[in-house]
Amino acid sequence: MDEKQIVIKGMYTLAGNIPIELLVDVLCDVENRPKWDSKVLDSKLLKVYNKNLATYNYSVYMPWMQDRDFVEKRIAFRDGDAYYFYYSSIKDSVFPERSGYTRGYTIFAVNRIEKIENKIVVNTSTQKDIQAMLSGLASASTIGGKTREGMEKFRQELINRLNTLRNERKYS
Repeated sequence: MDEKQIVIKGMYTLAGNIPIELLVDVLCDVENRPKWDSKVLDSKLLKVYNKNLATYNYSVYMPWMQDRDFVEKRIAFRDGDAYYFYYSSIKDSVFPERSGYTRGYTIFAVNRIEKIENKIVVNTSTQKDIQAMLSGLASASTIGGKTREGMEKFRQELINRLNTLRNERKYS
């Protein structure tokens, strides 16, 4: 393996009073990601193959270079109480690069989400193309663009969804 390749790792801890299933639903809701993730300009679900596999396109704001456009597959699965998400780029021919963007590439990204004691812990490992890595972007495979403001928007989205579900009597 090339020693110059960079892998970004992160860990997020959230209050355990939010149902883990709700957290997973919000993270997997591609269409609503731009509402709470300040780096995601737009996001579109391309195809759902089955409950575990989907492809999507999203674009991200890049503060000091041209905005990036990603096309990724997401494989989701559950093992006991832990949820896993694997992301990687797919062929450009699936969704052509959009005008005004530079195509970004996800070599891999893996998220593990689990409830530990009274907390929800999200562990991430990500490797992107070098331009995306230099920008500090880990991608839509992370939470809220890794900023305090992004995490607050994410938390508010979780609360809003939880309140809606409580009104619909889906969660107590």
